[in-house]
Amino acid sequence: MVNKVTLIGRLGKDPIGRSFDKNKQNTKFTLATSERFRDNSGKWVDNTEWHDIIMWGEVAERAEKQLKKGNLIYIEGKLTSNSWTDKEGTTRYKTEVRANIFKILQGSNKSGEEKSNGALTKPKTPLVVIPAEDNTDELPF
Repeated sequence: MVNKVTLIGRLGKDPIGRSFDKNKQNTKFTLATSERFRDNSGKWVDNTEWHDIIMWGEVAERAEKQLKKGNLIYIEGKLTSNSWTDKEGTTRYKTEVRANIFKILQGSNKSGEEKSNGALTKPKTPLVVIPAEDNTDELPF
């Protein structure tokens, strides 16, 4: 079985980090991915999906320091789902991408930086690759 997610998109907001339980940390942010296609009438349609991203440990610490709203990034991880009961007794569900690798592909489009018109350009900041903390999702071949 495989649970692997690969996304390229832009951060919707600056990452929010949280520390707890003796040196444990997580970082959360939203990531927008987009696709463009022609509808039945031939008009171009842009479709944007928003993804909730969570990172843990060292990768979370680095993400909080290096990522900013608007960055174009590449992430790898897996889908995780959680459920809970709210105050009204309703069961709620949330699906997140637990990312264990990220690469900055392009800085944010602020402060006069060039836009890439959708094409991936040479990064303005160094690429960062953070290996997974555990390899339990590796395929056995």
